[in-house]
Amino acid sequence: MAIASESVFTPENRESGFAFIDWNSITRNPEHVIIPGKVPLLTHSKTCSLRASIGNGPAASQFVELKNLLPVPRKADEAGSDWIFATERADLNAIPNSERFAIRYRVHPIER
Repeated sequence: MAIASESVFTPENRESGFAFIDWNSITRNPEHVIIPGKVPLLTHSKTCSLRASIGNGPAASQFVELKNLLPVPRKADEAGSDWIFATERADLNAIPNSERFAIRYRVHPIER
């Protein structure tokens, strides 16, 4: 499996950007594949979601709502979140539990 794209979206302007995938750090076990990556958070929106994609099929993309990420991240966000499951496919259809993506994130502030 390979992630084709990963983007962050906000409802106000649908701002998006692609992630850097650390291909050398991908790990696999019988139940999971973990694909580390980084994506810039370019907004201070009240709501934000991540779209992750594997492959190019119409059902390949899933949305994960970043409900606990505040418009201005806190120091606690640097420690990392719990696992968050996708809520729906990009085509807005439901996802069977066995096919749902899960993500967790850490905030890394950009030095100015």
